[in-house]
Amino acid sequence: MSASTSDFLLLLRGQWDKTSGKADIEAGIAACHCLAADEAGTDWARILSLYDQLLLIKPTSIVAMNRSVALARVKGPRAGLEALESIRGRHSLETQHLYHAIRASFISKLGHPAEARAAWQRAAELAPLEAEREFLQRQVARVSSWAQTSLNGAS
Repeated sequence: MSASTSDFLLLLRGQWDKTSGKADIEAGIAACHCLAADEAGTDWARILSLYDQLLLIKPTSIVAMNRSVALARVKGPRAGLEALESIRGRHSLETQHLYHAIRASFISKLGHPAEARAAWQRAAELAPLEAEREFLQRQVARVSSWAQTSLNGAS
């Protein structure tokens, strides 16, 4: 077995150490995603642990945003939303569609369709690619329908 293969296997087992570099940790995150048969089989706790390590050596708002997704998968959408909204330097993220899409997803899961709709809409407005805009507009339509159903049920 080559050194890189054994290093990779140690990373997968969570046996990295404080000397692991950002590339090693990022490779571990990617491996967790690649090796999962589906979303349900993804080891989100390990991914969260890897993001915790990555954030120590690469404390950027993007890493913190990605960590909020893993946190939400482990501890629920409220924890993810709180982490997302408490990111220092968040203003730089607010110009990116992914920030608003992640936020919209959390808010949707918390059962707030009107607020989720606004976040999905903002994500769609900022999306640079047509395919992304189309996907995000479908989310706007889905949550709009949900919001209307909620309103009709409340009356």
